[in-house]
Order: sequence, then structure tokens, then C-alpha cells
Amino acid sequence: MSPFLSQLETAASSPLALAAYALVLAAWLLRAWQVQKPQRESRRILGQFEDDEARSRALGALLGTEPPRGLAQADILEWVRLQSKGNTKIYLLIAYLATLAAVLVLVASALFFPKVASSGNIKVRFRGPLQDCFPLPVSTLTVSIPRQPDLALISGGCDIEIPWNSAWKESDSALLSLPGGINVALANPSVKYSLKDRNWSVEVHVRGGSPRLTIQLFDYAGAGERPERRELFDQFCEIVRNKISMLSEAMVSRNKECAYVAQIQVIRQKRELDLSPRDRLEHWRQTHSLQLLSGMLLDSGGKTSVRSQPFHGDLAAGAGSRIQLEMKIDANEFSQTADTHSLAVLYALALDARAMGRPDDVVFTYLAEAVSIARGLDSSLPGVSLLKDALRNAFTQANRPVPVEL
Repeated sequence: MSPFLSQLETAASSPLALAAYALVLAAWLLRAWQVQKPQRESRRILGQFEDDEARSRALGALLGTEPPRGLAQADILEWVRLQSKGNTKIYLLIAYLATLAAVLVLVASALFFPKVASSGNIKVRFRGPLQDCFPLPVSTLTVSIPRQPDLALISGGCDIEIPWNSAWKESDSALLSLPGGINVALANPSVKYSLKDRNWSVEVHVRGGSPRLTIQLFDYAGAGERPERRELFDQFCEIVRNKISMLSEAMVSRNKECAYVAQIQVIRQKRELDLSPRDRLEHWRQTHSLQLLSGMLLDSGGKTSVRSQPFHGDLAAGAGSRIQLEMKIDANEFSQTADTHSLAVLYALALDARAMGRPDDVVFTYLAEAVSIARGLDSSLPGVSLLKDALRNAFTQANRPVPVEL
């Protein structure tokens, strides 16, 4: 459908168009009434007067001229039809003019009505109090537009794109809503967003008392130097994301009190974490993240390795704040690389559960799984020894015996 026809369809349902329809209908009804009136009155006169003279005078008063004398009733009715035809031409003209006016109104409305965009989706960026990008957990964003069915979109991360619907009008506005079951809420739920604006900046904030369930995975230094390095880093990111997803499912199955961890997500931030220590901590706090994951890609002896530095903000101190994980990126070491990152995430989940005052069995569900993974990791591998030290410290702070596996 062409843009003009799309506009014409919209204009045809406007209040101005409805008024034009009413005018056309009234004009044609008036014309039909004026056509039928002489015939109806003539039949009444013919039935009322038997004398030819009296009928002629009555018909003359009705039509302005008397019929010839001696006509049969059928001939009189035909004479009336012919006489009244000229008198109703003015009403036919009025009806045609009203129809033409209605057509002109529709065309003008289609040409000058607020344009319906035929392309160009709406880009939404979620922002926090102090940061340009606030990653949302995977959830449903609902878009409500007057006289249109609600649109539900799966959101996750800082950005989402709303596909344009040809039935929308740029003169309308939309309300957004997020489900209550996630740890993020709209800062101003009553704000209306204009459909004419194709870039919406939506302020969000973390609900009070919510667990930290977002892992922000930033671009590593050197990941974009060559296409093959970008491909390796993309593979690394996907494996980490899959491992964390599997880990969350395992935690939910082990303890129903850990069901909330099913909402954990890895958000890919396609930029490096180029912040000072102070700004990094502030970013971690304001985005309510569990972990900020950054690092670099290194080449050594023809092999590419990844060095990760998980940042846990206020949750970790001592050994837990200095963790660095380094692994070669090759098919034989992918599983071990992901396991070290899973270990760091479990450690952070245990610390966050304790900080929130969750029951001890929740905290130790995470710690027990971390011990299970740590048991199979060589302490000589970069970062593993520090992770095990951090786990031992977590058990000590909880007044629990340190597992011998550590």
C-alpha cells in the first residue's frame, strides 16, 4: 500500500470525515424525499377528488401548473413525474456537490494529516541516574498506545528497538511499563513518549532490596584489532553466557530459595570498561550489577589467551577484589575457562545473598557449588588460587569449617 493510501485510510476514520459522511447522507435523503413527495401527494389528491376540475386545481396548487383536462389517473401520475423532475434538479445538484465536498475533505485530510511513517523503528535507550546505559534483565516491555492493542516486547540490556506499525500515528504517544517481578522499575511510569520521536531515553532505577543479577561483559582490550580476534572473543563471550545460564538452572534445582537467580543474565557491553577505580565502583553501584567483567586479549607463542578481571564492587574485599583469570582460547580449554568464570559468579552470588540477609542455606548452596567446581581446578592456573583464598575467607567469615577440598 502506497503512503498516500495509508494516509487516506487514516483520514477516512477522522472526525472531519465522519461529519462529511453525515452531510452527504443528509443531502441524498433530502433529494430522495423531494422526488417522492409530488408522487405521494398526487396519489392522495387523486384519491380525494373525483371531479376533474377539482383535481386539476389541487394539482396546480401542488406543482404550480395545472394538468391537461381529461387525463386518466396513470397519465396524470406520469405528468406529475415529468413536472416534478425539473423541480428536483436543484436537490440533485446539492447532493452531488455534497459528495464532491466529502471527497475533497478526505483527499485534503490524507495530504495534510500528521504523516504516518512507513519505516523507521523506535530506538529505546534505558538510562540510570548516573549512567548512559542501564542494562535491564530479560523481561517484557509493554508499549501502550491509544486505540491500539498493547505491544509486548522482550527486553534485555541497555537498548531495544520497537518495530513501527503502519496503523500508528505520529500525533499519538505511548506509555511504557515493566513487570513487577524484576529488580528494575521505570523511574517515571507516567511519562508519555511521542511516536514522532524515534529515539526514546527511558529513565530506570533498581527496586529497593533486589538481588544483584546482572553481569556486564565489556569488550576486552585488543579484541577488535583483527577480525579473527573479534571472532575468538565472540566465542568466548557466548560460552561464558551459556555456562552462566546452565549454572543458574542448576542452582534453582538445588534449592527453591535460589529461584530468583533464574533471572541472572550476561549483558554484552560493546565498549571497553575505561573507568577510574572510583567511577568503576560507582557504575557497579548505580547499575546494581553483580559483576563487571573486563580484561584483555593477549598473544603468546602463536596462541591467543584471555585475561579476565571480574569486579564485584562492595561485595568483595581482600583476595576477592584482586581476582584475575587467564586462559588460552582454544577448543581444548574453553570448558575450563568457563568454569573459572562460573566459580567467580558463584562466589559473588554467595556474597550478595549474605549482604541481603538471605538464609544461610541459600548462601551455602552457592558456596557448596563453588567448592564443587574449585575441586576440579588446578591451583597453579592464573586466578584459581586467589579464588580459592576468597572462598576460604567466605567460609571463615560465616563461622563454618573450611572444606578440605580448598
